[in-house]
Amino acid sequence: MLIVGILDDMYDVKVRVRLLVQLISAIVIVARSGIYFDYLGQIDGLGSISLGGVGMAITVLFFMTNINSYNMVDGVDGLLGMLSLISTITLAIFISAIGFLGEYFKLSDFMMLLSFLFIMVSFTCYFVHTSKFNKQ
Repeated sequence: MLIVGILDDMYDVKVRVRLLVQLISAIVIVARSGIYFDYLGQIDGLGSISLGGVGMAITVLFFMTNINSYNMVDGVDGLLGMLSLISTITLAIFISAIGFLGEYFKLSDFMMLLSFLFIMVSFTCYFVHTSKFNKQ
């Protein structure tokens, strides 16, 4: 996806090609990790909702929706960096909270998010410094 993103910035790759790469990437992520939505829980009036095999397709759709939502705000000055920063901070807080409760805490996951957080802060500071808003 990184290569397609770079090529899209340089040569304006067709939407079908980008969607195909996103679809393949999402399928590989879901298939290789084995993690997907399979149970929605108890919903009042409906009871227990299990997704079964449809859960994998819903997870792939979820991945593609998230990828495209970030792609849509990419052209707005600084918005993508701030959204990524907020998402990363939220994930770091959740991982820390789960870790303090003693369930499923992996220091490597937290350190990866922390390094991504520092990258996003650096990117956002650089972008704000060089943006057109600063050149008045």
